[in-house]
Amino acid sequence: MVRVLDGAVSLRDGPLLTSPLQLSGLYLIDCETVERAQELAALLPEARMPGLGIEVRPIMLPSGIER
Repeated sequence: MVRVLDGAVSLRDGPLLTSPLQLSGLYLIDCETVERAQELAALLPEARMPGLGIEVRPIMLPSGIER
């Protein structure tokens, strides 16, 4: 979970939002590393909104490899 609180980026493990909030939108970003995906997630407006955050998850390729 990526959140920006008072200008500081906060990273937490695990899905922490309730189901209705998790399903409210989706961004698909192709990055080389999870760290880069977290950096980009921190730039999204939702990361700065109280009570919200951005979950960063890997995707599964058809070959069965996570990316």
